[in-house]
Amino acid sequence: MPLPHAVARLNRRYTNRFLEPIAARSPRFARVHHVGRHSGQTYTTPLWAFASDKGPVVVLTYGPDVDWLRNIQAGPAHIEGWVSGDITGVGVARRDSFVSVLPWYARWFTALARINQVAVLMI
Repeated sequence: MPLPHAVARLNRRYTNRFLEPIAARSPRFARVHHVGRHSGQTYTTPLWAFASDKGPVVVLTYGPDVDWLRNIQAGPAHIEGWVSGDITGVGVARRDSFVSVLPWYARWFTALARINQVAVLMI
């Protein structure tokens, strides 16, 4: 059960502005630059991302129905941080498939919040 979208709106408006500079330097965050599907406006979204052999894994804290995910599925998008490159595709998978790449605190948080999906970014 993902977190409510009201929390996502609050984070988009306030928390992301604080996290964006941190995400540029943190090994546990990455920034995704994407273009709005309808507006054509460029956005930067800091994401909790972890390395896997299939590509960066992003915990879908608010579920798969979020604008940043829909925007990168529509393309174009670029990720930067501990990993950089153009995003060529994205898949949604069950958290259980990638639990081994999550650090203990991400496993704990996702289990507690009943978050059961991740996005796998192909770069």
